[in-house]
Parts: sequence; C-alpha cells; structure tokens
Amino acid sequence: MGSGTRPAKPQGKTSVLIYADDIALFAATVPQAKAMLNDMMRSLGGIRLQLLASKCSAISSTAPNGSD
Repeated sequence: MGSGTRPAKPQGKTSVLIYADDIALFAATVPQAKAMLNDMMRSLGGIRLQLLASKCSAISSTAPNGSD
C-alpha cells in the first residue's frame, strides 16, 4: 500500500486519517432501499461517522419492459 497508510508515530501514538467518500447501495424496491439506508446510517453512527446531505444523491429507475 501507499505511504499514506503508514502513519507516523508521534510520541508512541498512531494517527491515521482516511477518507471514505463513495458508498453505493443497490436495491430492488424503494422499501428495500430505505431499509438499507437506515442500516447503513446506524452502522456509520456506531463508528461516529455521518453523511453530509449536500454530498448525497440518489438515482432510481424502473425495469425495462419484459424484464423482472
């Protein structure tokens, strides 16, 4: 891995700053998407992370004719 993953150890403590800036969820139905978002928000909150609404977007579509 790159040198950015090998933090310096000032005074015996390890400091790491990592940006995770892309999350993609794929769901078959709106209720499934809502459940997945709720689960994800709970999980992120459990590790003290949060989403910025201004940086979030959603795309939806329907299945083409003749497909399930």
